[in-house]
Amino acid sequence: MERAIIICDMPKATDFYTKFLRDYGVTWTITASDVKSAKEQMALNDFDLCVCHFPGTGAGVIKGILDIAGKNTTQVLLFAREEHLPDVLDAVYESGIIVLQRPINTAFFRSALLMSDAVGFRMKNAKDAIDRLEKKLREEKCVGRAKCLLIEHKGMSEQEAHKFIEKSAMDQRISRREVAEEVIDFYG
Repeated sequence: MERAIIICDMPKATDFYTKFLRDYGVTWTITASDVKSAKEQMALNDFDLCVCHFPGTGAGVIKGILDIAGKNTTQVLLFAREEHLPDVLDAVYESGIIVLQRPINTAFFRSALLMSDAVGFRMKNAKDAIDRLEKKLREEKCVGRAKCLLIEHKGMSEQEAHKFIEKSAMDQRISRREVAEEVIDFYG
């Protein structure tokens, strides 16, 4: 974990989170006094972690934090006072946000950071797998489109079109997608 954003409107608490994260090994932190400015920062930078010091003033903060958790792979730790925990937990139960009680127990905070790291690694691996599958799907769609054009314009069978694309890719030492794109450019 290298990059973190801290959402907190209390300077003393912000200093605590910054120091604690630095001691944990986070090398770069940015602070935001509210969810709106945090979202602006997150649009400009990627963060591994978002620490939110819940002020206990309502649904707007929860909605914003849920939005952050839903639109980013950033791990979110939300600190709330004991009297707000039931409402906060109910609101974020299915979002993957880790909720911790204030005042802060440093041992729990460190454990939450470790859990956050572990979940972050799994999410990154899952995102990488999704990206690979999406790339493969785009390639297959492109190749399928090229096959259809070869069938339509050259009178090839599906099998002949497939072999044509495969052989052209091997002969030219380029990918099947590149051959498919050439076919699409020529006939499309």
